[in-house]
Amino acid sequence: MISTLLCLTLSAAPASRTVAVLSFRDLSDGSSSIGDGIRETVALDLREVSGLRVVERSEIDRVLAEQKLAGDEQVAQAARTGKLFGADLLVLGAFQRAKGTVRLTARFIRTETGEIVGTAKVDGKESQLLELQDRIAAELIRSSGLKALVSTTPKRQWPELKDLRAVDLLGQASSERSESKRRALLAKVVSEQPDYPFVSEQLKALESRLAAHAAEATSKLEAQLARQTAQLASESDPGKRSALRFELALTLLTLRRPHARLSVLKAQYDEFAEDEDTQRRSWADSAAMQRFMAMESLGLQQWVNEAETFVANRPTSLLYPVLKGMLDRYVQAAHRLEAERAEHAARPQQPGWVTTDHCSEGERLTAQRLMSEARAEYQACLAAGPKSRYRALDGLLRVSIASFDWPTARREAAALEREYPSEFEQRRQLFEGQIPLDDPP
Repeated sequence: MISTLLCLTLSAAPASRTVAVLSFRDLSDGSSSIGDGIRETVALDLREVSGLRVVERSEIDRVLAEQKLAGDEQVAQAARTGKLFGADLLVLGAFQRAKGTVRLTARFIRTETGEIVGTAKVDGKESQLLELQDRIAAELIRSSGLKALVSTTPKRQWPELKDLRAVDLLGQASSERSESKRRALLAKVVSEQPDYPFVSEQLKALESRLAAHAAEATSKLEAQLARQTAQLASESDPGKRSALRFELALTLLTLRRPHARLSVLKAQYDEFAEDEDTQRRSWADSAAMQRFMAMESLGLQQWVNEAETFVANRPTSLLYPVLKGMLDRYVQAAHRLEAERAEHAARPQQPGWVTTDHCSEGERLTAQRLMSEARAEYQACLAAGPKSRYRALDGLLRVSIASFDWPTARREAAALEREYPSEFEQRRQLFEGQIPLDDPP
């Protein structure tokens, strides 16, 4: 990134130096992560200079946590041993904002002696922060006694920042341990500032790594599923067959194939429901309970008929009071929904009355479980313009999930992730936990 510093030679020094960059302190009494964002870019700048090796941020943070060091001076003092980060040089910096301008200051400290071997200060507009970060790194190199050769490469043109929110988000992303949360934050940076240097590349690399991890995990689960299926087919012992079925059902649940899981639970129930052995009948009851709860969550209405049959035929089962309560709540909910629909249909509409906030109306109707009406309102909200597009797409997805329309829900989730990746990432686990990947046979 430092366009004028591509090759480095050291005077009376080793062939290369190791540098550790710490977060830039905010002298404006702010509480943002902008200093972490500046640190990220400066470290990347120095990493591109031949002759310098930059210590990874994760290693620095790990050592700081272990040593319980917080302030710059504490770190500088501890670093004098030369062993804290395995670094020869330490970069300590700060920034200060005032009326749309920003000042960056930094110093190179030799870790063995604590001696300051280079200083730098740059001033500019907040919108020029990307260029200022480049300049502070270049000035540090020039002032440190490290003799740099000047390249003929033209100076890079940096985009102006809309504001410092993108830098703040980058700082949050750089310190986030969860890769999925980091992906969401990097996606926000790209959304806020699409031309932010190197962030899009970081995001693509992270997404590729997460996709590879997910594919590997799925492959292992598929292999496990195949082994369990083969074992079940060859097993004759009833107890082992029962245990294998429950393991198989759990694997299918992890793979987000709840409809296939229903078939496994049904086979378990069918095999042991009429058995004279009490323990074996308990295996059937356990499978039945899991099956009823799964069918209810998937919106499969046959659970009502099957539960009613179970209650009628198995009044002594331990599941009887649980299923009876589920059925009673279902009937009450159905009556309540029917009354709400009737009330909605009978509500008088004032002449000339028009709903202007279709998304709010969609949310109200969704809460009342009037799904077809809610979908119409969200579609009207979507057609109204881009201002409420995310809210409308999110509402349509929630309607599809509540309506158990899984093919539509999968399409809408993909569209939401494509258009609003950072917002989707924050709710990924919720959506993935609700939307199955298989359909009823």
